[in-house]
Amino acid sequence: SAGPVVSLDGEGNFFWETEKLVAAIGVRDLVVVETADALLICPRERAQDVGKIVKELERLKRRHLL
Repeated sequence: SAGPVVSLDGEGNFFWETEKLVAAIGVRDLVVVETADALLICPRERAQDVGKIVKELERLKRRHLL
C-alpha cells in the first residue's frame, strides 16, 4: 500500500493512493488504485483483467484516461 491507509477488519487488500487517506472497513482482497484521472476498484483475483478496461476505454475513444 502507498499513502495513508486505515483498515479495520480487512485483509488481503492493496491500496494505492499517494495523497488522500484511504479508510476501509470490512473489505477483503480488493485492489484500489487512484491516479490523477481514474479510480480502479476490483477484486484481487480479477486484477489481470485490467487490460480489458484498457481495451474498452480505447473502444470508447477515451484513451486520454489511460
